Amino acid sequence: VRRMRSGELSAEAYAQALLAQCSHMRDLNAFITIDPDAVMEAARAADAARARGERLGALHGLPVPVKDSIQTRDLPTTAGTAALRGFRPRQDAKVVDAIRRAGGIVLGKTNLHELSYGYTSNNPTFGPVRNPYATDRIPGGSSGGTAAAIAARMAPAGLAEDTCGSVRVPAALC
Repeated sequence: VRRMRSGELSAEAYAQALLAQCSHMRDLNAFITIDPDAVMEAARAADAARARGERLGALHGLPVPVKDSIQTRDLPTTAGTAALRGFRPRQDAKVVDAIRRAGGIVLGKTNLHELSYGYTSNNPTFGPVRNPYATDRIPGGSSGGTAAAIAARMAPAGLAEDTCGSVRVPAALC
């Protein structure tokens, strides 16, 4: 973020690099939804804001994957279940709104254990998330997609939720 804020690195170039890593590592099945065009548009807007001398947020230009149980207005929020496939909330969750207000970009929606209710992230609707260090193993759950994305360097940080170990288990396994 420091390099993007200074102009040493463009948000567009950084977003492109992360999207390339997401594509390269797609077999991990870390994401349910990614809209590369929207990510690039938001990155270009971040660069334009910097060029205009606007006040830049603490997360300026940073693409952040969001667990698919957290509502986003511009991407479906499925909670990893077929019953919510294609559900589009009217507004962002407050935490997503805070990320956007700080200059962050939603990179995409990460795969999870269905309805966040389990420890494997073996999703029957969207397929299993694979551990980036041993693809024959689980990444843990329920936030396995976010953990796998971070561990595979698809993003430097991500947003997930922890009820009964949903973040801690994947962080330990990935």
